[in-house]
Amino acid sequence: MIATVIVFIFLLLIMLLGVPVVVSLGITGILFVLLSNYSLQSIPSAYYEGINSFVQLAVPFFVLTGELMSRAKLTEKLVDFAKLFVGRFRGGLAYINIFASMLFAGLTGAGVSDVSALGTILIPAMEKEGYDRSYAALITAVSSIIGPTIPPSIIAVIYGAVTGTSIGGMLMAIIVPGILIGIFQMITVKLYFNKHNLPDDRQFVERKEIPVVIRKSILALFLPIIIIFGILGGIFTPTEAAAVSVFYALFLGLIIYKNLTSKDLYDSLISTVKISASMYMLMAAGGIITWVMARTAIPTKLANLIVSYTDNCLIVFFIGIGLALFLGLFMDNGVALILIAPVLTPLVKSYGIPEFQFGAAMIVALNIGLITPPFGMCLFAASSVGNVKYESMLKYLWPFLICSLLVLILCVFVPELTLFLPRLGGFM
Repeated sequence: MIATVIVFIFLLLIMLLGVPVVVSLGITGILFVLLSNYSLQSIPSAYYEGINSFVQLAVPFFVLTGELMSRAKLTEKLVDFAKLFVGRFRGGLAYINIFASMLFAGLTGAGVSDVSALGTILIPAMEKEGYDRSYAALITAVSSIIGPTIPPSIIAVIYGAVTGTSIGGMLMAIIVPGILIGIFQMITVKLYFNKHNLPDDRQFVERKEIPVVIRKSILALFLPIIIIFGILGGIFTPTEAAAVSVFYALFLGLIIYKNLTSKDLYDSLISTVKISASMYMLMAAGGIITWVMARTAIPTKLANLIVSYTDNCLIVFFIGIGLALFLGLFMDNGVALILIAPVLTPLVKSYGIPEFQFGAAMIVALNIGLITPPFGMCLFAASSVGNVKYESMLKYLWPFLICSLLVLILCVFVPELTLFLPRLGGFM
């Protein structure tokens, strides 16, 4: 136990010093083996087990789908589609930004991709209509956390891989929380920011243009439907769904829209290899953490320690998501997930908390970290894309943080928000 404490303190220290996470995990794994007198041959075995899972093949497929969809220039089509529903209201571009993020989420599964794709179009458009550019960038940042929440969510795939939870069930569990985040953000714009004299920028679509807008965007919107109903209907597994989504993206880009070039395909593949390689390196290094957990029985010891103080499952639940929120302040959500999910998931299951409910709440909590200072990866991305100062966005941030936390609280106190669809799909 003493060796484990030393290892984890050492891990936190070297990460705070800026040592890359993959290197930090590798060094601490070797340190633990040496302190515990295990064979050094355990290290490569632990690394291999960290990625020895068929379901992890979904990661590069979903990444490639997002890359292809972005390069097929679907963003403008989704923005036009969003205008049909929310463009007629005052503050229309703010609503369109959020609603487009909800649509774009079904294509990419990553927050930073959302910021880059939508920000380049909507931030200048919002400034032109009279919005403060910092506000426009902030709206783009906060709505981007819908991306890694609504399927296909890459972080949900990673959660399932590192905890042994059904990925199909996890993808179903996070649908409703993701939609609620978008709805709550639009309500926030209506109740709070309309008081601050938002521009009257109603975005009307002429009646004769409606069929054209629907025709151009509807095929792209079929992608998340294919993924969700394919998994729910037992037609294919999550990994197979990810592969199908790649072929569908190619079909749209090469045959329907005919705007994917050979250079786009090459760039998409290169980008996918780089992103996927970094994720696999992280998951392989996370295998060290899982190996340490198994050898030291930390989840069991932690459960026994908590039981000695409380048997209230809600307190345990809040401890788990509180830790996720805290780590989200300082590190990438994928890194934080790999560090704590293998420890906390067995613990909460021992208290009778459904793994899909806890997993969905943890994903929401970690995604909130994407827009929470001082780290806030999506805030930095929006600052760069929008060419605004990071600090200038923070004065608009707090109402959106509050509404996201409300969704997180609902995930805790209303289990059916996260359990209804997994149960419907036969995952429970």
